[in-house]
Amino acid sequence: MTQQVTRHARRVYFCGLPPIDNEQMVALFFNQVMAAIGGNTFGLGGIII
Repeated sequence: MTQQVTRHARRVYFCGLPPIDNEQMVALFFNQVMAAIGGNTFGLGGIII
């Protein structure tokens, strides 16, 4: 399967974040969590964009 075909299954929608949060902070948090649990199987670098 191509990445485009599975794109919908890889998206996460969330709401209710404090107003001070921004996209960069959220991406950094999820990248750190994925790295901590070994969830990044695509090599170095962030996987959350």
